[in-house]
Amino acid sequence: MTEIQNEGKNYFRVSFENTSQDRSFEFVNSVVDAFILDNAERRFDDSLSTYEFVEQHVVWYKNALLAAEHKLKAFKSNNLDANENAVSARKSQLRLQIEELKSTVGEVQAADRLL
Repeated sequence: MTEIQNEGKNYFRVSFENTSQDRSFEFVNSVVDAFILDNAERRFDDSLSTYEFVEQHVVWYKNALLAAEHKLKAFKSNNLDANENAVSARKSQLRLQIEELKSTVGEVQAADRLL
């Protein structure tokens, strides 16, 4: 007669009755070995699944980063003058042009009023 009882987390009790002590030992030892092997295989499968999941995400993120890097390089090469000093200089130029246009508009309006 064989009896297996759960004794808690990762613990179980195996009972086996036989007239031969050697046979009882071999049987219980085989059951325990099978349990340990099954548990090790499950842990290995879990670890392998986790590794594959992480590996897939690493590849995906690597590809996403490479794509973003290519886009950034393309942007920088298409906008060589897009640095802080160049932008400040361009803003100053545009402000001067605006002031000149305001002055010109004022002159035109004054001339228009005289006519």
